[in-house]
Amino acid sequence: MNILLVDDDEGARLFLQRVLVKKFQYTVLEARDGLEGLSIVQNKPLELIFLDIHMPVIDGIEMLEAIRSDPAHSALPVIVMSVASDKAEILRLIRLGISDYILKPLRAETVYKRVCDVIARKKTKGSMYQAAAVETQGDRKILLVDKDPNFRAFFTSVLGGRFEIQEAASGVEGLEMYMNHLPRIVCIGEGLPLLGESLLSRKIQQLDKSRQTGIYLCAETSRVNNGDEKLFDGFLKKSFVPEAFEKEFTGVVLNEKNVFETVLEIVQNSLSPEVVTAMQQTIGVMASQEIQILGSEEGNHIADEVYATVDLVHKSEEFRITVALVGSRSDVAMIASKILGSPTEMDQGAGDAFGELVNTIGGRIRSSIEIRGIEVEQFPQQVLSKNGNDPSYNWQLRLPFSAGPGEKYYLGVSVMKLN
Repeated sequence: MNILLVDDDEGARLFLQRVLVKKFQYTVLEARDGLEGLSIVQNKPLELIFLDIHMPVIDGIEMLEAIRSDPAHSALPVIVMSVASDKAEILRLIRLGISDYILKPLRAETVYKRVCDVIARKKTKGSMYQAAAVETQGDRKILLVDKDPNFRAFFTSVLGGRFEIQEAASGVEGLEMYMNHLPRIVCIGEGLPLLGESLLSRKIQQLDKSRQTGIYLCAETSRVNNGDEKLFDGFLKKSFVPEAFEKEFTGVVLNEKNVFETVLEIVQNSLSPEVVTAMQQTIGVMASQEIQILGSEEGNHIADEVYATVDLVHKSEEFRITVALVGSRSDVAMIASKILGSPTEMDQGAGDAFGELVNTIGGRIRSSIEIRGIEVEQFPQQVLSKNGNDPSYNWQLRLPFSAGPGEKYYLGVSVMKLN
């Protein structure tokens, strides 16, 4: 396992190397600045990066931005090191998806604990998504068999960003490509020479004993005669209008819900682990406090005197996602004091600090939504004082947590249709 240390301080690199080799027996690679670091990232498989902020040539933030802009390394865990705890700098780093933040001078026990935490989170996330990735890998392949080169080019231009498109101009070529690549989705045009669309579909069904392949006929009309409807899972009306064809494909082949229902399902069924990670990292870095997710029984008795909210609105204003951090006035003042480094009350800026937490967590949730292909705009946070339950919020996701002895909060995510 390779770990990269990027720091212009040779003493810091030597200290980290000793800790990591002794405690973990890792292979440690070193770089003196961001340029050397990016060269190693490009050429070596890495499990983790320790990254200093203030360096010559390319500094730590510039290196981190470069890493996050590359899909091959966008999820690579990065622990940032710095001698200063500049609030604006830390917020920028959190939004770039750092795994942790350590103030210098470094301590062996702190380094050991933070590395253990990052590795544990990575293993947990990997185990959660590994099975899903295996199941969906084949779903990204589409075989299009159509004699019209113009339609093949159009099909690829519309769907090529979401799927791996393989093209064939004849039934014979299409059957060969199916046997070689085993795509889960096959779209077949009408009037194929020699091995026609009906016979091609029969041959694929014979080869696909488990019936995992969806076979769809691309036709000028959805009317198909001669009992061919039994050979196809659905019919795609040919069109050269991108929006119309993408909508047809989404509804017929993917059987996808509209964007509001899709987001609602994401929030209710799959977003929770990513939100927990965002909360752990944001509160851990900003408040230097580990959080503990509470059970439903304990989480039902949390005072909701202060709401810090941020809204994520769909680009076409079809829905609004409200992300809220909720807690009592005393608990909000307590966590704000940890963020600001001195005792703070609600009328002294505690609400603003609490709002920065939800703003940063909301940004991470926005990234999780957009990585699924749904664009939303984030609006500035608001901090409101409430009394009793607020009936205007219907939480599709509610995560109660503690951030210290006696401190209890919850993070709520609500999805509301706008039109």
